[in-house]
Amino acid sequence: MEVMEAKEYLMQLHNIDKNIKALENEILELNTLAEGGAITYEERVQTSGRGSTEFIVCKIADKKSEIYDILNKKVELIGEISTKISLLNDNSMEALLRKRYIESRSWERIAVDMNYSIRRVYQLHGNALVEFDKILNKDCS
Repeated sequence: MEVMEAKEYLMQLHNIDKNIKALENEILELNTLAEGGAITYEERVQTSGRGSTEFIVCKIADKKSEIYDILNKKVELIGEISTKISLLNDNSMEALLRKRYIESRSWERIAVDMNYSIRRVYQLHGNALVEFDKILNKDCS
């Protein structure tokens, strides 16, 4: 029973969102630099003499391109994960995994949406991961 494998697979979308947020923060910092604004020591970008606005604008364009590439990957991954979730053939498990991993909902919000206790949501999640892992392992064989 490799439940962690299923969870790690599903967590890919969450990790993509974290990467996008980090890149967006870098863009904000670079915009501040380009506008001549002050940046705190922790946020300072090492320019080593290449601190021209032109260089910074190019870096911003690179970061935006990176976000675009990641978003394309995310769209593909959502389709892939959604297709695999639909193979569960259990409406409650499907709904829970979609709400948690595709819609990034909190456990509390899922409990309210599904009219379950939080304990029931956790229990259903564990069962759904076990079943989802079977689907992943079937794809690998």
